[in-house]
Amino acid sequence: MNYSDTKTQWESLLVERPFCQQLKAMGWTWLEGDTVDPTRTERQSFRQVLLKSRLAAALHRINRMPGGMP
Repeated sequence: MNYSDTKTQWESLLVERPFCQQLKAMGWTWLEGDTVDPTRTERQSFRQVLLKSRLAAALHRINRMPGGMP
């Protein structure tokens, strides 16, 4: 194992995982991904950084008028 692999493992363990756990505790949904199949995280490719359908649904849900209308 080289330095880069070790650094990636430590970053995942000490930074990424705790941060994802914190977001989950705040009510966020975390999708476990992998480096082979982007569809596991609702993407068509790894170049896609936003989950547009989830973003649109969340914006629609939280941006309501005082009477509850979108």
